Amino acid sequence: MLPKKRRVAKVFFGNVSREGKSFHSPLFSAKVLKSAVKKPSRVGFSVSKKISNKAVERNFIRRRGYSVVQNVRKQIEPSYLVVFFAKKESKDVSFIDFKDDLISLSKKIGLLQ
Repeated sequence: MLPKKRRVAKVFFGNVSREGKSFHSPLFSAKVLKSAVKKPSRVGFSVSKKISNKAVERNFIRRRGYSVVQNVRKQIEPSYLVVFFAKKESKDVSFIDFKDDLISLSKKIGLLQ
């Protein structure tokens, strides 16, 4: 699991959603804010009730996302606030497809080196 200091706090989700630039992939949408201050990047995941009414399933998707980010943590560029929004398709894919899609979107954003 990604440490809390590397996750986007719920307080900032609104700022990132309103002011951030959007990026899309088949399984995720992402909103990104780039900071001028060189701080470690923070990542958050949002899984809507539209994807599943069951909290267990939503948390499973969220934990999968944090797991992928944890594995590539050393390659993440500083100064980003990123919130990934899961799409319905992310619920039923294998972990390998999930990981590949998340990494390709992160590269598209410029989050990964």
